[in-house]
Amino acid sequence: MLAAVVATASFAQNPRYDKEIAATKNYEAGLKIYNEAKESMDPEIKQKAALALNKLADAEAKTAIENVTAGKATNDDNKLIANMINAAFRCKKVGAKGGEDIFKNVQNYRPLMINAANNTNDNDEKLMFALTYIKSAEANDQFAPLASFFAAYANYNKEDFANAAKYAKTAIGDERVHAQAEQIYCMSLEKTMKTREDSLKYVDALKELDVNKYFFQIFNIYNSIGMQDKIQVLIDESLAKDPNNKTAYLVRGTLKGEKQDFKAALEDFKKVVEIDPNYIHGWFNLSKCYGNIADDIQLKKADKSGRLFGDDLKACSEAYEGAADALEHVRTLDPNHETINNWPMLLRMYYNRMGKTDKAKEISKLIGDE
Repeated sequence: MLAAVVATASFAQNPRYDKEIAATKNYEAGLKIYNEAKESMDPEIKQKAALALNKLADAEAKTAIENVTAGKATNDDNKLIANMINAAFRCKKVGAKGGEDIFKNVQNYRPLMINAANNTNDNDEKLMFALTYIKSAEANDQFAPLASFFAAYANYNKEDFANAAKYAKTAIGDERVHAQAEQIYCMSLEKTMKTREDSLKYVDALKELDVNKYFFQIFNIYNSIGMQDKIQVLIDESLAKDPNNKTAYLVRGTLKGEKQDFKAALEDFKKVVEIDPNYIHGWFNLSKCYGNIADDIQLKKADKSGRLFGDDLKACSEAYEGAADALEHVRTLDPNHETINNWPMLLRMYYNRMGKTDKAKEISKLIGDE
């Protein structure tokens, strides 16, 4: 009597979900039943339910497979094939009878998911196809990173930035999509920054990618959260890794200039244009530094009438000459002042201060002031 009671109770706790699923005659409806009850299913019931789902998915995918074979598959066909792959993988995952063979039988259809993810513009579809491939992939699957890229792309467009970053990080390893995946990864991490800790995690991620490539972004984050002590470490690390990192010299020169250490800043800006003679911002900052040196001499050394004499006059004149010469390089590289719109006004000012009024008038004509 006791055994009968126990058996009845066990049956009540484990209803025949496989029968319920089969009765729906529809994979999506059956999947809903499975998902709602899977946490309460014992292993044997779950295995039978998975097999029932697989049977529904196979039946629904039959025509889709025919269309694939005929080369006329639609997105709806791809969705049915995705259901078939997912159902087969579920059988393997839960240890259903014959699950390994069931999954082997659909392996040839898995690459279709990559093409389907690539060809659809619908983000939900793209994500579904990509995840179908990813979830059923073995370790070191050569196409899993590519599928991860499509998952990252879809998640980013759906504004699920945490998952976009997760999948993009995996996709970075694929040379075919490396650059795009890295871009999505960085943009997604930036979108998730809410706290100081988030910012520092973002910095760590950028450093892991390439500290020199993302030098400006890291610098700006440290600067925005008041970690100036980290900036000098960043500069030292970057220059140790690459002694020709022009960005590190540019930032170091700027910081020295902010501390009124113009002569030291000047050496850094000279290094910048030595490394990259076509770097407009390098020449512009070099010019401003020369101008600051000249202005500093004028401020500290001029008499009450604003006059300089001897070595002070010479040093001031040479500084203005340096400022003008650097801006002439900017002029050559940026003739229409599209990159730096105010260089003509500064160049005219330096020429006027040097007493070169003809050159100042030339600049006035250039910008239409005469």
